[in-house]
Amino acid sequence: MDRYGSFSRPRFAVLLISLVMVVGPACTPEQTNINVLQGISLEPTQTLALDTPLKFNLSGGGSCTTLNIDWGDGNIEQTYTYFGGPIDLSGTDPNAVSSRTLTHTFTGWGGGKTVTVEGQIGCIGKVNVRFNVPPLEKNIGWDTAA
Repeated sequence: MDRYGSFSRPRFAVLLISLVMVVGPACTPEQTNINVLQGISLEPTQTLALDTPLKFNLSGGGSCTTLNIDWGDGNIEQTYTYFGGPIDLSGTDPNAVSSRTLTHTFTGWGGGKTVTVEGQIGCIGKVNVRFNVPPLEKNIGWDTAA
């Protein structure tokens, strides 16, 4: 009998390798999908104007349940949800285009607008888009005709 008792080095090595093969797969990290809001853009085929519904397209990975939308004109939707289920951010489902399309009508004054969208439930990420809605300037004058 050696100093290791009844175990010899080759037996110990076999036992260690067997243990690693049994326990090893349990230690592998589980593949998880991270739902991330990564972008927002204006739909390219539309004309920017006041009192006209404008469309915004979201992009990212996975899906999202609830969003916080700041339209930049004083209107804030703190719990926006898509009525048909989760919002598909990945764009892989051609039938879910409407879920990642937001619509808003700007009224009042033209000029610079910033729309900010933040994932609230089911996803992470905060994105914004800045654009100008005509008229970019307003002329003010006095009527001098009497």
